[in-house]
Amino acid sequence: MKLNQKRVLITGASSGIGYQLALQMARQGARLALVARSEDKLQSLRQEIEKHHGIAIPMPTDISEAETIYQTVAQAASQLGGLDLVIANAGVGIVMPAHKMKPHHVDRMLQVNLQGAIHTLLAGLQLMLDSGGGQLVGISSLAGFRGLPQSAVYSATKSGLITFMESLRVEYRHKNIRVTTICPGFVHTPMTEKNTQPMPFALSAEKAGSKIISAIEAEKKLYCFPTPLGYGIRLLHCLPNFLFDPLVGLNR
Repeated sequence: MKLNQKRVLITGASSGIGYQLALQMARQGARLALVARSEDKLQSLRQEIEKHHGIAIPMPTDISEAETIYQTVAQAASQLGGLDLVIANAGVGIVMPAHKMKPHHVDRMLQVNLQGAIHTLLAGLQLMLDSGGGQLVGISSLAGFRGLPQSAVYSATKSGLITFMESLRVEYRHKNIRVTTICPGFVHTPMTEKNTQPMPFALSAEKAGSKIISAIEAEKKLYCFPTPLGYGIRLLHCLPNFLFDPLVGLNR
């Protein structure tokens, strides 16, 4: 998929990876619906895009509210004349021991990372089936391949999104619906700036955005990056539990 003149909706567009996806896609001629909670940040991004003659529509939305998501996606399609590409990017990451998790921590990650992403993609799917096709993209994580210490809920939400995307891919493969699952490793974003643990092979949000766009244009089914960490995590995915458990539990 070439992005020029494509109609694209991006959630979590106000910062991090979503912000970079919006900027870079606009430079390639995409017409954008920008979804996030902060209207001020979305307006600032719109102004930045319009400096380079891009087209962007700010759509302040809390994707933890299911009915609102469907309304926003429908409104975006109406204003852009349809949607060719829907990117469920919004995410929340809270890293802490499981026994210290509070109900609001759990609920927020489930509502945004999993439920919000699913509703965003289902809303896009319904429109694309009516219009003849399109591409759905879910930004998951390498953390979704195995349960990692201090990331129990986060890993669970990202694992759920990977499985959901796989189901969509096989169910709608004959309906001109292309499904792309993106699994980044560590990326320097506002979400990770308070992370006190090592972040091997961490990338800038700008570099991550560029890699994700290349994968979307190539219509990859699954894209894991950076390559060394991607191979390492997927190797862990294949390890039997009697090897995996003591390996990731070292020094804990």
